[in-house]
Amino acid sequence: MATGKALHCPMGGTLPSVNGKGAGKALRMRACEVALERGFNTLLVEPAHGATRHIWTKYCGGIVRGEASSETFASKAGDFPLKGSESSVSVVE
Repeated sequence: MATGKALHCPMGGTLPSVNGKGAGKALRMRACEVALERGFNTLLVEPAHGATRHIWTKYCGGIVRGEASSETFASKAGDFPLKGSESSVSVVE
């Protein structure tokens, strides 16, 4: 992982009405440009959807540094509300 100034982007979203029109890709690519313009050495993101992770890795040059299954998420009550789901959350740099 990089050292120095890091920009953390824990969440990003795209309206369902613009899915497939390039808005998500454009927003995420712009986030990379802004990070560089403002002197950050790295940008850390936490995509929870495969399509979003694909944008960060394929178009923005990100590398998956870690991934956890959503099934392992425990609520404050101690239950596992996402058990049985096939989703995951990643950390991409």
